[in-house]
Parts: sequence; structure tokens; C-alpha cells
Amino acid sequence: MLLTVNDREYSFPESISVSELIRRLKISPQRIAVERNGEVVAKSDYDSLFLEESDRLEIVQFVGGG
Repeated sequence: MLLTVNDREYSFPESISVSELIRRLKISPQRIAVERNGEVVAKSDYDSLFLEESDRLEIVQFVGGG
């Protein structure tokens, strides 16, 4: 299965959830937002939403500063 995440292609042998994608990419799930095919994914859906072939995702990490 081929996914595009932040304009980079990733290949996975099977469908995975948003939570699993975040884990495999070693991204901390705190303070991030995920967009799938132009729609924001609710954090409550990360475990139950399974990604499909050719999905395009944007993962944005929020950073504090002053």
C-alpha cells in the first residue's frame, strides 16, 4: 500500500490506522494535527480510521515558543 505523507511516499504491506502510521513514523502523537485527503482527522478517530491506497496525508506538529 502506497501513502503520501508530507509530500513523501511510504510503502506498507497492509492497511494501517492513523495511530499505527504515527507510531511507525516515530512521531509523538501529542500536539499534532493530521489531514487526510484534504480533511482534518479527529484525534478520536486515529485508532479506528484505516488508511487506503494512495491516501495523501499532512501531519503538522505544533511548536511552542516565545
